[in-house]
Amino acid sequence: MSLAASRRLARPNNVSHARISLTPLIDVIFILLIFFMLASRLSAWQDIDISIASDSGTPQQMTGDLHRVSLLGDGGMLLDGDALSADMLVARLKALPKDARLVVDPAAGVTLENAVRVLDMASGAGIAASLVAEEGKR
Repeated sequence: MSLAASRRLARPNNVSHARISLTPLIDVIFILLIFFMLASRLSAWQDIDISIASDSGTPQQMTGDLHRVSLLGDGGMLLDGDALSADMLVARLKALPKDARLVVDPAAGVTLENAVRVLDMASGAGIAASLVAEEGKR
């Protein structure tokens, strides 16, 4: 091998080594952290007590009056046919006797969140409530 050929294969002395910077990696990690913090919900999760009807075939004896809350697709609420706002509904539920029973019937297009909100209102008023779900309602 000649001297000229060995010089072509040798590395020039003026080439610096490439350094890997961690700054872009840290920037990406911070951006992802901010994204997930903004995208996550920090509200408290809570359990919902759901009672399932028994298959025994014998009807259960219910005590107290039965009342119906109809949830409308436009956000309105009816308690036994009377249109009410959310605050008025809470006041009317608190005025009901404690042995009263409540049936929540959402119309098509009502979100689960609104139905559960009414169940929470009833629970806060000390009223036992049931959610009616019909197949085919959307």
